[in-house]
Amino acid sequence: MPVYLEILKSLQSHGAEYIQIDEPFLVLDLTDKAKEAYTAVYAKIQKELPNLKIILTTYFEGLEDNLPLALSLPVDTLHVDLVRKPEQLENILAAIPENLKLSLGVVDGRNIWKNDFESSLQFIRKAKEQLGEERILIAPSSSLLHVPYDLDLETKEESLPAEIKQWMAYAKQKIKEVALLRDLSSENPSAESLVAFGENKKAIENKRISTLIHDAKVQQQMDALDAVPVSRQSAFAQRKVQQQEILKLPLFPTTTIGSFPQTKEVRSWRAQFKKGEISAERYTDLLKEETKNTSNVRRK
Repeated sequence: MPVYLEILKSLQSHGAEYIQIDEPFLVLDLTDKAKEAYTAVYAKIQKELPNLKIILTTYFEGLEDNLPLALSLPVDTLHVDLVRKPEQLENILAAIPENLKLSLGVVDGRNIWKNDFESSLQFIRKAKEQLGEERILIAPSSSLLHVPYDLDLETKEESLPAEIKQWMAYAKQKIKEVALLRDLSSENPSAESLVAFGENKKAIENKRISTLIHDAKVQQQMDALDAVPVSRQSAFAQRKVQQQEILKLPLFPTTTIGSFPQTKEVRSWRAQFKKGEISAERYTDLLKEETKNTSNVRRK
């Protein structure tokens, strides 16, 4: 904590008025201890740096049960991801205190597709109508480090056809989208922004109906599936017996997603093997026995 305070004080002394602190951990299930830590840490920051404006940034999911905690922290602005969890806006608007600004993450920071301005403007206008324009910020849903830098650098038609390129936006273009959405949601949007809005709607519609990514035959087959009953005519136990009689499949080989825990004993055996204190055969036997024991524990 002292190190964080030192860094924040240094930034403020160099002229920083707003500082963004990323807290994606807030979208996970938190223990009471973790919640208490959040309260204590941000209270300490506010006490030590009362004039510093903190933007508390969450993303990749919704705040859910942690919303009361996030709204209670002494920060200037709360940022939320409305791309991954658009439905959280209702609860936030219903509970947000009057002293807190809201940053709307409406431009997807994790993919390379253009923003649907019409859809994003619905969220922005709803929030502005309730909180007022001065309390609303517009932003990418998360950091733009997940996307390439600049679509303008993609100049080879054979690598990226124009029809597909018109649907795309890299980091530089996404920043412009944020600026356009800010202007379009104002009372008097510029003529340039209105033209860009029209172009955006055309690109979104073109992508929606393009035969490059939509196959009418596949859609017809999917529609036909709705008429097929999904319930089974017999119980699983009965189907399993019949399937085995007909297919005669062996047991399906199964392995772990990752490695087993590296226990002290395993590390000790590895060290002994590398030093030549035990043979390769002995080392292999020990690992096989440990694997067997661990597998038995997991089966239980």
